[in-house]
Amino acid sequence: LPLHAAFREGDDQPARLVAAVEHMAPRQPGVANVFYVGFAGDGEQDIFKREELFAQQVLGEHFASDDRSVDLINDNDDRDSYHLATVSGLQQSLKLIASRMDLDQDVLVLMLTSHGSRDGLAVVNGTLPLLQLSPVDLQHALDESGIKWRVVIVSACYSGVFVDALKGDDTL
Repeated sequence: LPLHAAFREGDDQPARLVAAVEHMAPRQPGVANVFYVGFAGDGEQDIFKREELFAQQVLGEHFASDDRSVDLINDNDDRDSYHLATVSGLQQSLKLIASRMDLDQDVLVLMLTSHGSRDGLAVVNGTLPLLQLSPVDLQHALDESGIKWRVVIVSACYSGVFVDALKGDDTL
């Protein structure tokens, strides 16, 4: 089962995320490991999917996180190739990945890309009714996961709306 395991009609998205994280490479003991979560929120334009996948590739090569990553991607034309980018999927992914991390030394890189507004990040996938990702939602998801060391990249208009909610000594 690939890390970007498909979502098919009748599949259980939470169970597929569990399976994807279980298939991640184990962390290397004695060093800080990098774990990656990518989130392409808008499925109407292919640019967000491409940007997230490129970030995953580049960061994977530089930080050896390619086998410790999860891609959450909305794509109106292809709901089968990746996990859906939803607020609940992001929350679950972060909690699952935290269970694989050494929370005192490992680092999460979270890449978010979509259209943005003063309210946060657009989450759109055709006619699926999806909640938008607000700065407070993201802060809660990260805090509830227990992940201490965080690098958060937001590629969207109004990305600055996330700063106040996420700022802290352990977050870049």
